[in-house]
Amino acid sequence: MRKLTGLFCFLFLGGAHLPAQIQRIMHQDVETGDAATIRIEICNDFVVEPWVGSNLLLETTVKIDEGTEAILKYYIEKGRYKIDADTTGGVIRLYCEESDRKVLGTKSGAWKETIVTRVFIPESFAKTAEQTWTKNGSPAEPARKGNQPD
Repeated sequence: MRKLTGLFCFLFLGGAHLPAQIQRIMHQDVETGDAATIRIEICNDFVVEPWVGSNLLLETTVKIDEGTEAILKYYIEKGRYKIDADTTGGVIRLYCEESDRKVLGTKSGAWKETIVTRVFIPESFAKTAEQTWTKNGSPAEPARKGNQPD
């Protein structure tokens, strides 16, 4: 019985120091207004889903292995995961505020960081090119190559 109690204490208390995966989900919304085109140029993985609303909704999930809540909170406040929206000229362009993200970690090694954004686009928009959605009934905007400025 003593061995079983000792084993239980070791497993229970020893596991308390194992690093955990920290996860945070952040939400943003962007009014579509009179925009006829949505262009997604964000720097992390994303999934587009149609929905019945009239605005764009962004749901960014960040997972960090080996980190702490304080570190994740710090990087969120610094804008590491923020997605900006340029809404000029009838085009909504979604892009990362911090496009050159350095690897997170300590002297002992890098942490695994997973960032995925779900973009909820109104059903009134249809995909017309890679990373471009146009409002139904609007003339399609010519596709751009790469990140060339307008």
